[in-house]
Amino acid sequence: MKIFCYVLMTVGMMLALGGVVAVFNFDQPSDMFSLVWWMIVGGWSLVLTGMGVDILQLFTGVRREPVYTFHPEAEKVNGVEEKVT
Repeated sequence: MKIFCYVLMTVGMMLALGGVVAVFNFDQPSDMFSLVWWMIVGGWSLVLTGMGVDILQLFTGVRREPVYTFHPEAEKVNGVEEKVT
């Protein structure tokens, strides 16, 4: 699934950058709803979708395996009971 997210982000950035380059270097029309405009908007949509899926995967991974940073003192002792003098 990570590869799918990275592919979405890479293809999206290529589309968005290709649209911007086409506007500036090849004098393509930058009117709204032109082909170049759809390249830029579609590219950014793919990028944001890939990032969103990646972030959702991060949260689902955290829910399955919780990470405890602070442990109770009883766990640190590992069951050893001695009197401290």
